[in-house]
Amino acid sequence: TETIDTEADRFARTLEQGMDQFEKIESRGGKAISGADAFRLHDTFGFPLELTRELAAERGVEVDEEGFRSEMAGQRERSRHAVTHGWALAKDIPTSEFTGYQELTSETRVAGIRRSGEGVDSAVEGDVVDVFLERTPFYAESGGQVGDTGIITTPSGRFRVEDTQKPSEGAFAHLGTVITGEVRVGEKATAAVDDKRRRQVMRHHSATHLLHKALRETLGERVVQKGSWVGPDHTTFDIPLNRAISKDELHRINRRVMEKVREALPFHESQKPYKDAVAQGAMHLFEEKYGDIVRVVCFGDWTCELCGGTHVRNTADIGTAVIVSESSIGSGLRRIDMVVGESADELVARDRDLLSEMARSFNAGPEAIPERIRALRAELKEKERELARVRDQLQTARVGGGDGFVVKHGRVDYVAQSVEASNIDELKAYADRYLERVKSGVVTLVAGDKFVIKVSNDLVSQFDATRLKDLFGTGGGRPQLVSGKLTVPAQEAFRRLEEALA
Repeated sequence: TETIDTEADRFARTLEQGMDQFEKIESRGGKAISGADAFRLHDTFGFPLELTRELAAERGVEVDEEGFRSEMAGQRERSRHAVTHGWALAKDIPTSEFTGYQELTSETRVAGIRRSGEGVDSAVEGDVVDVFLERTPFYAESGGQVGDTGIITTPSGRFRVEDTQKPSEGAFAHLGTVITGEVRVGEKATAAVDDKRRRQVMRHHSATHLLHKALRETLGERVVQKGSWVGPDHTTFDIPLNRAISKDELHRINRRVMEKVREALPFHESQKPYKDAVAQGAMHLFEEKYGDIVRVVCFGDWTCELCGGTHVRNTADIGTAVIVSESSIGSGLRRIDMVVGESADELVARDRDLLSEMARSFNAGPEAIPERIRALRAELKEKERELARVRDQLQTARVGGGDGFVVKHGRVDYVAQSVEASNIDELKAYADRYLERVKSGVVTLVAGDKFVIKVSNDLVSQFDATRLKDLFGTGGGRPQLVSGKLTVPAQEAFRRLEEALA
């Protein structure tokens, strides 16, 4: 009874403080309670968003819930920062027994709650906090595998787990939001991992083990994992290699992975002394720090690695595996991107639909599409060359026919003229034609906000184009030719040029 009375008194004080603050906010006038104000009511005074919404409706004003959610997202990022930085030195972070290798739902108890790095006794609807459990099936991000998501349910509330991190050894921080009611330290809880998402992550992680082995078979034993990221939608795998992996090699690697998927190799794991595991040939990362006892993960007798991640029970559970791409991520490093399971099935279906659409467009079978594309590209290049020839002839005709062509005379002959040109290359081509007629002089042409200055070779020592450009705007080039963008009206630029050459 004493505990209930204390809780009631605390809630009454919270309500009173929140009401005072709400009245102050509402008295400012306005048609809505801002997201920042709603968040401050919630975060500082424990005022639930639902209550703010009801009070606002009674007074005929709205609540900026989008802004509230944005503020919440900001707090979530601050909270995550606290996990990886602020908590590293904390001595009182509760540790958890990890049950996620055996089950995806565990009966447990709430061991701790933290808000922005500070311990609290409870969290209410809308609170963004980190929950710690005595036992947890949630895998914390480690070894390249993302953290689990899911739901934690207690008798008084529900908590949505949006990420799981390891602030210290043995500690599992479940990051997320209270979605209904209240979650309290000491309560019994049911922790349920998002089953579908976890299984997709497991498929991708197991596939990276097959990929690693296939890469070493195809490219040589020197190829070892330098990094990886394993998520529910795709996985990336980094290796040391100072060249691109050929298309043929990628096909062979992908085929090898799928061979092992179809062989349905069974998963088995064991705990061994580190030295024994390495001596028996288990793959490991030389940069990684391992304990005296390690977990060895194998698929059949084809591949064994030191790994703490979660995996499928049989390689057949991986389903389809597709290498999407390989690319350079730095000097001597290549990255392979791969999708498996549902993600791969969706990719194959999209590619099949695209191929069918292209076949209909070309009125040809799928096997004829590459040749049709090559023919179209060749035809396009020929059309571009033909267009360039026509444009060149037109420019020559316009300049040769005196189309607006005026040579002005100062210390040297020069042309200062606006022309029609769609790009800087066309403008440079016009400058070539004009200078052919002037022979010795300076040609300055403007089209829209672009300009070109070209100086005949015999005058470069006297009139450097890179200096003349300052009369027109910004740009670059060499003493004979510069191009750039006008920063003054064209007529003003031409006037400046006339003064400079007078």
